[in-house]
Amino acid sequence: MLLPSRENLVLLALLAKTATTMTPAEANPNQIGQGYGCVRGYMFYGVNGWCCTRDFATVTWRRNKIETVRCLPKPEYDLGEEKTLPEHLKGVRHCRIDAPGDVHDCPLGKQVSAAATARIKQPGAGCCADHAMVRDSGGVCQKLETDFRYQSQSDEYWRRRLSDGCRREGFWGPCCDDKNFFRESYTRVCDRRLWSRVLGRSRRAYVWEIEERRRSDGCTEL
Repeated sequence: MLLPSRENLVLLALLAKTATTMTPAEANPNQIGQGYGCVRGYMFYGVNGWCCTRDFATVTWRRNKIETVRCLPKPEYDLGEEKTLPEHLKGVRHCRIDAPGDVHDCPLGKQVSAAATARIKQPGAGCCADHAMVRDSGGVCQKLETDFRYQSQSDEYWRRRLSDGCRREGFWGPCCDDKNFFRESYTRVCDRRLWSRVLGRSRRAYVWEIEERRRSDGCTEL
C-alpha cells in the first residue's frame, strides 16, 4: 500500500486545522468575497446571502473605507427611521433593485429583531413607507407581490397605493416625461440604461424593460 507523501500529510493537517478553528465570525458570509452588501428599508442584505435588520448590522472601517458589514448575534443599535440610514450605518450603500443579487431571498438565513417586526406590523393609516407594501383591511402594511411586466398587476398595485393616500411615485422617483426613459435606481435620474452584472457596465434597456420600469415609476400612458 502506498503511503501519503510528507507534503500531502502537511497539507491535510493544515486543512484539518482550518476546518476546526474557523469561528462563526470568520464564516460570516458578509466578510468574504468582494463587497459587503447593501441596505434597503430596515434590512441589510449581505453579499453572500446572509441578512439582518439594521439594528443587528455593524460596520468595520479600515483607512477611512468600509471593510466589512456583518450581523451581530443580537441587536445592539437603534433601528432608526426607515428612509434614513442610522448613524452606525452611515456610508453603507443603498441596494440597487435592478442589480442582480443586491436584494435577494437571504438563502443563508435572516435575523429580524422584535423592534423591526413591531415597526412593520403596527396598524395605522396612510401611505406605507415601503413602496412594495399596501395596507390590509386591518390597517397593517403588507407586501403586495407585483410583477410590473403585467399591466393588470400594475393597475392593482397603484389602485391600492393611491387608496392609501400615496403619491403616484415609484421607489426611485416620479414618472419621466420622455416615454423612452425611466428612473435609474442608483442616481434616480431619468435614464434608458440598466446595470448588467454580466457585462460589468450599463446597457441599453429593451422596450419591454422600459415599459416595466415605467409602470413601476407610476407612468400612466401604457
